Amino acid sequence: MTRPVYARRGFVMALVLAVMSLVAGVLALLASYSAAYYRNHQAERLKLATEAACASVAAYARAHAAEWAARPPASPVSPDIAALMPPGATGSVTISLTPADHHLRGNLSIRLTQGRYAVEREINLDFAAARARPELQPS
Repeated sequence: MTRPVYARRGFVMALVLAVMSLVAGVLALLASYSAAYYRNHQAERLKLATEAACASVAAYARAHAAEWAARPPASPVSPDIAALMPPGATGSVTISLTPADHHLRGNLSIRLTQGRYAVEREINLDFAAARARPELQPS
């Protein structure tokens, strides 16, 4: 005499569906955590690129301080920072110069954007101690 195996098949199918739903839930959690990590990583990368570009443009401004002290530019200076940005990012930088007591003061403003992230930074530069580089001074 044979007995029916349909009852066992139903139990196994319910067990397989429960395991599949657990695996799907774990995969959904992993996907959401990895997406959040990627967003945070991209935002941090843009912040670091902004800091690096800011330091580079400040060094550029300090290198040209003696030249600008002799002949201040009429409009704000906007150096090209395309090589300093991560791929896919856009940005702009402006150095505004104002004369102060026998020296120049500058305001550096930088803005980088990538996708929905944007980072802005402003630095005040004081060129009071800036002197011309020895190789640029006439002898």
